[in-house]
Amino acid sequence: MDTADLLLALAEIAIAIAGLAGIVLSFAAQRGGSEAEPGMRSWRIEVLVTTSAAGFSFSIAPFFLAAFERSDPEDWVALSVVSSLAAGAYATCGLRTQRARFGALIPYGHHVSDGSFILITFGSAALVLCNAVGLIEIPHLAAYLCSIAPWFFTSLLVFFRAVLDLTRGGREEGED
Repeated sequence: MDTADLLLALAEIAIAIAGLAGIVLSFAAQRGGSEAEPGMRSWRIEVLVTTSAAGFSFSIAPFFLAAFERSDPEDWVALSVVSSLAAGAYATCGLRTQRARFGALIPYGHHVSDGSFILITFGSAALVLCNAVGLIEIPHLAAYLCSIAPWFFTSLLVFFRAVLDLTRGGREEGED
Protein backbone atom coordinates (compact mmCIF):
# COMPACT_ATOMS: atom_id res chain seq x y z
CA MET A 1 0.00 0.00 0.00
CA ASP A 2 1.46 3.35 -0.95
CA THR A 3 1.28 6.53 1.09
CA ALA A 4 -1.63 8.05 -0.84
CA ASP A 5 -3.78 4.93 -0.43
CA LEU A 6 -3.01 4.76 3.27
CA LEU A 7 -3.89 8.39 3.88
CA LEU A 8 -7.11 8.12 1.87
CA ALA A 9 -8.07 5.02 3.86
CA LEU A 10 -7.44 6.93 7.10
CA ALA A 11 -9.60 9.82 5.86
CA GLU A 12 -12.41 7.34 5.14
CA ILE A 13 -11.99 5.77 8.58
CA ALA A 14 -12.29 9.19 10.24
CA ILE A 15 -15.58 9.81 8.45
CA ALA A 16 -16.83 6.28 9.21
CA ILE A 17 -16.08 6.64 12.93
CA ALA A 18 -17.98 9.92 13.04
CA GLY A 19 -20.92 8.40 11.19
CA LEU A 20 -21.13 5.29 13.34
CA ALA A 21 -20.82 7.24 16.55
CA GLY A 22 -23.49 9.64 15.33
CA ILE A 23 -25.83 6.72 14.77
CA VAL A 24 -25.08 5.26 18.20
CA LEU A 25 -25.60 8.62 19.91
CA SER A 26 -28.83 9.10 17.98
CA PHE A 27 -30.12 5.68 19.11
CA ALA A 28 -29.14 6.49 22.67
CA ALA A 29 -31.05 9.77 22.53
CA GLN A 30 -34.14 8.11 21.02
CA ARG A 31 -34.15 5.30 23.56
CA GLY A 32 -33.59 7.72 26.37
CA GLY A 33 -30.44 5.77 27.18
CA SER A 34 -28.69 6.85 30.32
CA GLU A 35 -25.89 9.32 30.13
CA ALA A 36 -22.92 8.81 32.40
CA GLU A 37 -23.42 12.43 33.46
CA PRO A 38 -25.94 15.08 32.40
CA GLY A 39 -24.67 16.78 29.25
CA MET A 40 -22.12 14.05 28.48
CA ARG A 41 -23.82 13.09 25.20
CA SER A 42 -23.53 16.63 23.81
CA TRP A 43 -19.92 16.80 25.05
CA ARG A 44 -19.14 13.58 23.19
CA ILE A 45 -20.69 14.92 20.02
CA GLU A 46 -18.50 18.03 20.27
CA VAL A 47 -15.38 15.93 20.80
CA LEU A 48 -16.34 13.49 18.08
CA VAL A 49 -16.94 16.16 15.46
CA THR A 50 -13.70 17.94 16.32
CA THR A 51 -11.45 14.88 16.41
CA SER A 52 -12.97 13.25 13.34
CA ALA A 53 -12.68 16.50 11.39
CA ALA A 54 -9.06 16.90 12.49
CA GLY A 55 -8.27 13.27 11.63
CA PHE A 56 -9.84 13.74 8.21
CA SER A 57 -8.11 17.09 7.64
CA PHE A 58 -4.67 15.86 8.61
CA SER A 59 -5.19 12.70 6.52
CA ILE A 60 -5.80 14.74 3.38
CA ALA A 61 -3.32 17.56 4.15
CA PRO A 62 -0.45 15.82 2.32
CA PHE A 63 -2.54 15.89 -0.85
CA PHE A 64 -2.55 19.67 -0.65
CA LEU A 65 1.24 19.58 -0.37
CA ALA A 66 1.34 17.34 -3.43
CA ALA A 67 -0.89 19.76 -5.35
CA PHE A 68 1.80 22.40 -4.84
CA GLU A 69 4.47 19.84 -5.77
CA ARG A 70 5.81 19.80 -2.23
CA SER A 71 6.91 16.48 -0.81
CA ASP A 72 10.26 17.26 0.75
CA PRO A 73 11.04 15.54 4.05
CA GLU A 74 10.97 18.96 5.73
CA ASP A 75 7.36 19.42 4.60
CA TRP A 76 6.37 16.10 6.17
CA VAL A 77 8.20 16.99 9.37
CA ALA A 78 6.48 20.40 9.53
CA LEU A 79 3.06 18.83 8.96
CA SER A 80 3.76 16.22 11.64
CA VAL A 81 4.75 18.91 14.13
CA VAL A 82 1.63 20.97 13.36
CA SER A 83 -0.62 17.93 13.88
CA SER A 84 1.15 16.99 17.12
CA LEU A 85 1.01 20.51 18.52
CA ALA A 86 -2.67 20.78 17.58
CA ALA A 87 -3.40 17.44 19.27
CA GLY A 88 -1.51 18.49 22.39
CA ALA A 89 -3.32 21.83 22.55
CA TYR A 90 -6.66 20.13 21.99
CA ALA A 91 -5.92 17.55 24.67
CA THR A 92 -4.93 20.18 27.20
CA CYS A 93 -7.95 22.39 26.53
CA GLY A 94 -10.30 19.41 26.26
CA LEU A 95 -9.31 17.89 29.57
CA ARG A 96 -9.54 21.24 31.33
CA THR A 97 -12.98 21.85 29.83
CA GLN A 98 -14.09 18.34 30.76
CA ARG A 99 -13.03 18.87 34.38
CA ALA A 100 -14.70 22.28 34.54
CA ARG A 101 -17.88 20.94 32.99
CA PHE A 102 -18.27 17.68 34.87
CA GLY A 103 -15.84 17.88 37.79
CA ALA A 104 -16.35 15.13 40.36
CA LEU A 105 -19.09 13.51 38.24
CA ILE A 106 -16.54 11.91 35.92
CA PRO A 107 -16.66 8.13 36.52
CA TYR A 108 -13.52 6.15 37.35
CA GLY A 109 -13.53 4.43 33.94
CA HIS A 110 -13.19 7.80 32.27
CA HIS A 111 -10.11 8.59 34.36
CA VAL A 112 -8.47 5.38 33.14
CA SER A 113 -9.27 6.08 29.49
CA ASP A 114 -8.24 9.72 29.93
CA GLY A 115 -4.87 8.44 31.13
CA SER A 116 -4.47 6.37 27.97
CA PHE A 117 -5.57 9.39 25.92
CA ILE A 118 -2.86 11.51 27.58
CA LEU A 119 -0.24 8.81 27.02
CA ILE A 120 -1.11 8.41 23.32
CA THR A 121 -1.40 12.15 22.62
CA PHE A 122 1.68 13.40 24.42
CA GLY A 123 3.73 10.27 23.72
CA SER A 124 3.22 10.59 20.00
CA ALA A 125 3.88 14.35 20.21
CA ALA A 126 7.17 13.69 22.02
CA LEU A 127 8.17 11.14 19.38
CA VAL A 128 7.35 13.53 16.53
CA LEU A 129 9.13 16.47 18.16
CA CYS A 130 12.22 14.36 18.92
CA ASN A 131 12.27 13.32 15.27
CA ALA A 132 11.85 16.94 14.14
CA VAL A 133 14.84 18.18 16.12
CA GLY A 134 16.96 15.18 15.11
CA LEU A 135 17.19 13.32 18.42
CA ILE A 136 15.84 10.20 16.74
CA GLU A 137 15.56 9.22 13.11
CA ILE A 138 12.36 7.59 11.91
CA PRO A 139 10.81 7.59 8.43
CA HIS A 140 8.76 10.70 7.70
CA LEU A 141 5.57 8.76 7.00
CA ALA A 142 5.91 6.92 10.32
CA ALA A 143 6.33 10.22 12.16
CA TYR A 144 3.33 11.62 10.35
CA LEU A 145 1.19 8.59 11.23
CA CYS A 146 2.26 9.00 14.87
CA SER A 147 1.19 12.63 14.75
CA ILE A 148 -2.33 11.84 13.52
CA ALA A 149 -2.86 8.78 15.73
CA PRO A 150 -4.28 10.80 18.67
CA TRP A 151 -7.11 12.12 16.49
CA PHE A 152 -8.20 8.60 15.59
CA PHE A 153 -7.65 7.25 19.09
CA THR A 154 -9.84 9.99 20.57
CA SER A 155 -12.59 9.40 18.00
CA LEU A 156 -12.59 5.68 18.77
CA LEU A 157 -12.55 6.35 22.50
CA VAL A 158 -15.62 8.57 22.23
CA PHE A 159 -17.33 6.00 20.01
CA PHE A 160 -16.75 3.16 22.47
CA ARG A 161 -17.85 5.28 25.42
CA ALA A 162 -21.08 6.06 23.55
CA VAL A 163 -21.64 2.36 22.82
CA LEU A 164 -21.01 1.54 26.48
CA ASP A 165 -23.58 4.11 27.60
CA LEU A 166 -26.07 2.76 25.04
CA THR A 167 -25.66 -0.81 26.26
CA ARG A 168 -25.79 0.29 29.86
CA GLY A 169 -29.07 2.09 29.10
CA GLY A 170 -30.45 -1.08 27.46
CA ARG A 171 -29.56 -3.20 30.50
CA GLU A 172 -31.16 -0.69 32.85
CA GLU A 173 -34.36 -0.70 30.76
CA GLY A 174 -34.44 -4.52 30.81
CA GLU A 175 -34.16 -4.54 34.61
CA ASP A 176 -37.31 -2.42 35.04
